[in-house]
Amino acid sequence: MPRPNLHGRAVALRRDLRLLTADGALWAIMTGTGEWQFVLFALAIGLSEVRAGLVSTVPLFIGAILQLLTPWGVRRTGSLRRWVWVCAGLQGCSLLPLAIGAILAWTLDPGFGATRPDLATVLLFGCIIGYWGAGFATAPPWQAWFTSLVPGSIRPTFVGARDRFVQLGLACGILAGLFLEFGDRGGWQLPAFAGVFLVAFLARAGSTWCLARQSDAPAALATGVRPLSLAVIRSDFADRRTRQLLLYMLAFLMSVMVVGPYFAVYMRSELEFSYLEITTGLFVMMFVKALILPFVGRLAKRIGPGRVLWIGAVMVTPAAALWAVHDQFWWIILVQVYAACGWACWETATFLLIFDTIPAERRTTALTVYQFARSSAFLVGSFLGALVLEGFGVGPTGYVALFVLSSLMRGMTLFMLSVLEPTGLRLRHRAGRTVSRVMSFLPGSTLPD
Repeated sequence: MPRPNLHGRAVALRRDLRLLTADGALWAIMTGTGEWQFVLFALAIGLSEVRAGLVSTVPLFIGAILQLLTPWGVRRTGSLRRWVWVCAGLQGCSLLPLAIGAILAWTLDPGFGATRPDLATVLLFGCIIGYWGAGFATAPPWQAWFTSLVPGSIRPTFVGARDRFVQLGLACGILAGLFLEFGDRGGWQLPAFAGVFLVAFLARAGSTWCLARQSDAPAALATGVRPLSLAVIRSDFADRRTRQLLLYMLAFLMSVMVVGPYFAVYMRSELEFSYLEITTGLFVMMFVKALILPFVGRLAKRIGPGRVLWIGAVMVTPAAALWAVHDQFWWIILVQVYAACGWACWETATFLLIFDTIPAERRTTALTVYQFARSSAFLVGSFLGALVLEGFGVGPTGYVALFVLSSLMRGMTLFMLSVLEPTGLRLRHRAGRTVSRVMSFLPGSTLPD
């Protein structure tokens, strides 16, 4: 009798792994064709560079507030699978108004964002808030669900293999930029955006179908989710390592978002790159990540995700400042290749550490709170970037200041990482030893025995 049961579980596992991979690839296509075009779409309808940059963070923050209902919703539905696929479907539907709006703007007033910037901002932000709110509501329960589907023994290698398809999906998705380039040259830029958002909707619909077909998690993971309260939050973050990991990730991502929302704006408005060049830069980054992610997964299994996180953090730290070295297209491509290797390590390691650090029964509520905190950090980082641009002026000087500031802030977070993972590169020990050696050369800095 046990053999048929084992065979049935093996068949179900293989099916779930295939559906998880397909869902990830389709989600990535939606992200590349839809989400990554929000800023460019804002510029296309005539919004200012600063407002276009804030498209990446303000709606995200409000969406994170809405997703605080996730623990209540998961408990109410009694199924992680049902909650996730319904929210995924709602996220896909939020892209349809953008496609319709692009057609209407092209028909009635192509410069709608410049002639009526406040109304254009409200309408655009409203659609993107729905996108982020529904998307955020899927993530915490999905991660708890993922743990129940993928055994720990194969998780690092599967994550690396799955992420390879995710990165290829992102790379295929951002090829939408080629379509935008044709639209820009042919005088039908806004209809091109409508087509891109429609493709994103269809990809998320396919992703939703994959989610609905997977095995459900044990009901206890849904019914056992506790409603958010101060007591629950204190309990979820009582573990010191959990706090250290999430606080480090918050600080690092805030430093990234000082400049992150403005990369596309910088390339389009300051460097005057075509959609083809912007797409090529993003495609190269995604393609390189797809190539090395399986290796990163195997590396994490061999040396541990903590050390892989160190490799990624150290590599990504100077990546923003490298943009200030040269503004030629070939240099930007080289920086993208370098950054892709660092981001592959950082993202894989943090993904695995979350599973290792936060128990499955606490993951939905803990990550719901973390997503709100992360969105707050994104908002603070983007506003800090906006203040720098306003202070130095929207131009080469302002963007160079952003690049350098972001790298300096990333460097400061390495000291937080040294507390979380002291066995990585032992930054505090090395820094202290370096200071001691420098001080030993200064006259009067040491006393005779």
